[in-house]
Amino acid sequence: LANLIDSSIHHSVLDAILSELSDADKRAFVNLLNDEDHQRIWDFLNSRVDKIEDKIKMAAEDLKVQLHKDLREAKKKKVKL
Repeated sequence: LANLIDSSIHHSVLDAILSELSDADKRAFVNLLNDEDHQRIWDFLNSRVDKIEDKIKMAAEDLKVQLHKDLREAKKKKVKL
């Protein structure tokens, strides 16, 4: 379950980032990811997207809310069995 949550967060954050970038910036972002230079990644994102950190936090928060909802529903179904 922890791996699934981690993967979901990763995909949600990447989606939030990529949806804000142009095609050319997406390619540049992927190249920066491959270099694993976190400071350059943040500098790049902050230069291209206004309030990117807030958008990433919002995407993660939205996912957290959805996961909590899904877990509550799964728990209800388990109780009925």
